[in-house]
Amino acid sequence: MDGIKRLVYGIYPRSDSLRIQISRWERKKVGTEDLRVEIRKEKEEIIEAFRTSSEFYTDPAVNWHDLFRPVVGLLDGVSFGRLERYMETNTFYRQPVINALPTLRADFHEQAVEENLPPPVFQEDANSWLLLPSPYSFYRASQDRAGIGFDKFSEAVFSAYEEIARTNGKSSIVLREIFPYDDSIPSSLGNLNGKFNVILVTQGGIRKPAPGKFAGKFYSVVVQEEELGFVGEYSGIPGIPIIDAKNTRLENTEQLRNRIKETRENLGERELLITTNHHLDFLPRIIADRKLGILKSLGGQ
Repeated sequence: MDGIKRLVYGIYPRSDSLRIQISRWERKKVGTEDLRVEIRKEKEEIIEAFRTSSEFYTDPAVNWHDLFRPVVGLLDGVSFGRLERYMETNTFYRQPVINALPTLRADFHEQAVEENLPPPVFQEDANSWLLLPSPYSFYRASQDRAGIGFDKFSEAVFSAYEEIARTNGKSSIVLREIFPYDDSIPSSLGNLNGKFNVILVTQGGIRKPAPGKFAGKFYSVVVQEEELGFVGEYSGIPGIPIIDAKNTRLENTEQLRNRIKETRENLGERELLITTNHHLDFLPRIIADRKLGILKSLGGQ
């Protein structure tokens, strides 16, 4: 479909063979370098599928346990806390604990941190977008023992993100929310606009323009369809989640095409970014692959 851009982001389901290898690595049955080889092989296979299905994609992140843990491992001032349940699911994340104002570790570019295998700094694909948790969700998921507050935390985290992206040679970043906003997009989330292409994937809560002035618009903001009326305040290309990553039922392609057509008509035939409503890791690998195929079939130009 002309005028359609597609995005695949987030953690992708591991193959059974990689799951077995990770389990063996955790039990010290295989070495770290052996596991890195398996991860690299798996990523290469998935990235090839991503390249042919979407204009924009992030690293498959098959080695990530959750969205925050690899980033926490790169920061001084933030440590790993207890396991917390993610939303209403059977998935858990390791709660970040803020002990001081976060700063990027001096050795962040090394692969020595066992929790990060490898960390976001290491991506083999030059065209992938850098996936990072938005400071809003990062802070909301954390325990702030230092009492530094969201604004200072956000500024410090974005400073670290900028250095990570520069080291990675990345000019494009996907900021991922896992929580809806209490009110609207905090104006501080525009910190990287103008320095990088930024796609912000939201989870709802955009009910009015955010207070404060953004430093330019995001490349795209992915919103709930009922919030598309606000997206022009923040976004070059509006985006909507169209593939359900929380349900194994496969979408009807014709129904999706009609939905996209109607949405674009309401937007005055503007370009539209389409994506998933979550990363695909909640699904069995075979279902994730099929949903990726559906996204591919919707075409783009």
